[in-house]
Amino acid sequence: MPRYTVTQNYSAERAAASVTQFGPWTAGDEVELDEPDAEWVNVDSAGTLTPAKPAKAAVKKSAASKDD
Repeated sequence: MPRYTVTQNYSAERAAASVTQFGPWTAGDEVELDEPDAEWVNVDSAGTLTPAKPAKAAVKKSAASKDD
């Protein structure tokens, strides 16, 4: 599921066959949503969600071997 960064405080409900709650989120939060839900949030409040930057993988450094 895609991750998004919340750019502004946001909270909403979408009523269809059932009620879906979005938030409350605070600017800077990261959330996971299906793409159609993220699109709905951005239609409701433009620019609220932006794709999250992927976390950098930890790089292991190997110790250099020394010949004594």
